[in-house]
Amino acid sequence: MLVNKGVVIGRTHVRMLKRRMGVEVCYRGPRASEPASVYRIYPYLLRDAAVARLNQVWGTGIACTPLARGVVDLVVILGWFSRYALSWRGSINH
Repeated sequence: MLVNKGVVIGRTHVRMLKRRMGVEVCYRGPRASEPASVYRIYPYLLRDAAVARLNQVWGTGIACTPLARGVVDLVVILGWFSRYALSWRGSINH
């Protein structure tokens, strides 16, 4: 972005400035999807269930998307038989 604006600056100088300002990159670290041993693992109760009608099984989905000025949290209620989003709510957290 700085180069596009005509500012001549090196990569190490940017790194030093970011460190001085306390700016850090947020990203998922290694082994982020491995379960911790202190949490109980619950069995999957719908493994052999046949979903044959509406409103028999619902599911939820949660997504958090970072933006430039905050985070958008999205929660969705899904019907497994119809595979439609039955309800959803989003909130912007600054």
